[in-house]
Amino acid sequence: MESKLYELLCFSKRIGGRGLSKPNLNHKLATTESFRRATGKKSLRCDLFWPEYNIAVEYDSSEHHTGPDNIADDATRRAALASLGIKVVTVTNRQVKRIVEFDVVVELLEKLMLKRKRPTSRQWRHKELELRSTILPYGASCDPL
Repeated sequence: MESKLYELLCFSKRIGGRGLSKPNLNHKLATTESFRRATGKKSLRCDLFWPEYNIAVEYDSSEHHTGPDNIADDATRRAALASLGIKVVTVTNRQVKRIVEFDVVVELLEKLMLKRKRPTSRQWRHKELELRSTILPYGASCDPL
């Protein structure tokens, strides 16, 4: 799903994407000593990472990010990223599926990147629905409103 998220965020607006700059995928970061003591890990990977903005997007699937231990691990991970000065935006499957929720995620990323929000046309929204129907497993059945 991380690659589909990348496509939705970074593909050109001409084809229905959101036109954000391209992030590093599975970007490896060295951690702090306290994180290493807490987790035993010397590094961690961000699903999507924009080093020029110090922004990480983490995709939290229902499969791997539920339950007390996984939730605690995710919180420790986000705290470690924050201690490194990285702003973390978490995205769930529901946020990807529901366009109005995805709009909020994109708005946040644009704000963190100091990007000016450009108005979109109806034609662009139609192209976004076409793109979604091509790359998402649930296709155009996603909730556009």
